[in-house]
Formats: sequence, structure tokens, C-alpha cells
Amino acid sequence: MKPWDYKTRLRITPWPGEPLALPDLQRRPYPIHGWAFGFRGGIWAPDNAYSSGGPYPGLGESYLELAAIDLDDEKAIRAFVDRWGTLGVRWFQDPVSGEQVEDLDYSRIFGASPDGRPGPFADQIIRLRESIESASDEAGTDTWVVETLAEFRFGARLVRDLLRAWRWQRNGLTPTDRWEFLPEIFSPQTPEAAAELADDWAHGLLSAFYPQFVRVEITGTGEMRRTEPYFSAVPLLSLMALELYNHACEDAEYKICQNETCGRLFVRQKGRALHGQHRTAGVKYCTSECARAQAQRSYRRRNRQA
Repeated sequence: MKPWDYKTRLRITPWPGEPLALPDLQRRPYPIHGWAFGFRGGIWAPDNAYSSGGPYPGLGESYLELAAIDLDDEKAIRAFVDRWGTLGVRWFQDPVSGEQVEDLDYSRIFGASPDGRPGPFADQIIRLRESIESASDEAGTDTWVVETLAEFRFGARLVRDLLRAWRWQRNGLTPTDRWEFLPEIFSPQTPEAAAELADDWAHGLLSAFYPQFVRVEITGTGEMRRTEPYFSAVPLLSLMALELYNHACEDAEYKICQNETCGRLFVRQKGRALHGQHRTAGVKYCTSECARAQAQRSYRRRNRQA
């Protein structure tokens, strides 16, 4: 083994290094019309809402949409939830039953504590549990708290720090803003430290996408019917981690939308392609809507100056 010479640099790289197909989810766990927001920070859904819902609006860069949200703007959070649903910070899909399971210890994110000693995130876990209790007290008997605003903000900060750590390693972009997910004392000071933490955080989120066998049924007529892996109970937070993983496999370049009122990060422009093929090269705007909005803005300015 090569001796440690204090010049060795730590990097992370995706394994096995090939993008994974994003699950073609046909429904959210809860329908849009079922969401309700309580005054104590709860996001509710009716008890009977589990079996219905609509398709996701198009996976691929949802984590970049989340990263752009102003988490102090509750209206922006509501708009995101209406479009995408909750993040599922407290939930995971059981690998055997396929059911959605509640994780009040948030061990999928923080890891287990076998010795029972409080870890560096103990205070955060306590605050998240308190937010659930407060929101549950307000919810009625025919509703239940799917996620609290505190949990949503917590999950969004985790995603933003994962993205920040990856971009620091990939592009050498030293973060100018403070780390949001980590307690201040644990904030990484080098890209190597950030890479190591990103590796730790991503493990639990990506664990939903594991190798598995699928069943193939051959009918009496010789027709072959193959089942597909079941991912419908996988939380959106894990799907976002898979999106980031896929971009890391592609060594995707992050661009900043040049629409003056947008400015969010994107990889592929949406809205000007057929069959889901989105442009990555020679584009300045994240969507065709942003491109039109900026073109109209520039046109009006030219007319005023003429």
C-alpha cells in the first residue's frame, strides 16, 4: 500500500459509473388536490389518498429545481409541493414488501447509532420530531401529516449541500455560502472533506436502487410477461439523489439560466425537443419559456431605446 504522504487527494466518483434509468413512476403517493398546509408547519393528506395521484411532471433535474427554491418563501414551497409532492424525508420503501415505511430516526440519512449515543445531528432530529408533534396536534382525525415544513427544508438543504459538494470537487468551485445541512462545526473546509461527506450522505438515499431479480411469466401461448422493479414507494428525495448520480456519471456541465428573473442551475434545456431529448450544448436558458421571456424583455428594451 502506498504510504500516506499528506499530498494524496480524496475524490469521489460514481460507481458502477453508468447512469441508471429513472423509474417511470405513474403516480405520486398522494394527489395534488389532497395537500393541505397547516399553521403549525404541517403538510397534510387525507387518510384515503394513498392509492391515487398523477404522474411526476418529468424527472431528470428536479433536484436542481429544488436547489433554486427560497426556503424562506412558504408560497414557493407550496408551489413545489403542488407540482412534485413532498420530499419524503421521513419515509423509505421497504426492500421486501415494497411498502412505504416511516423512519422516525431518519437513519436512512444519518445512519444508525448502534451504541445509542447521540451523534452530531441529534439536535436536528429532536427539532424534526418536535415539528411532527406540533403539526399532528393541529391536524384533524381524517388527515395525517405526511411531511412538515421543517422536514421539507431539511431535505432541501441536504440536496443543496450534496450539489455544492459535488460541484466543489468537479469544478473547484469553492462554496461562497455557508453549508446548510451540516452543523457549523462540521462544515467541510476542503473539497476532499466535502467529497467524503457527500459520499456518506448519498449512500442511504441511493440504497433504494439496488440490483434485483424480476419475474418472467411465459403463458401457454408462448407470450412472455416480465414484471418491472417496483419503485412507487421510493421517496422523491431518493429520486433526486439518483438524478445527481446520473449527472455525475455523465460528467454533466451545470449551466446558469441567463433569464434575468430565473438564474437557476440546469443541465438540459426543456421545452424545445421531441421524444424527451433535451439539448445540452449551445443553450443559455433552462426552458424554452425562459428563452422566450428573456427575448421579449430584450425586445421591449430595444423598442424603448429606439
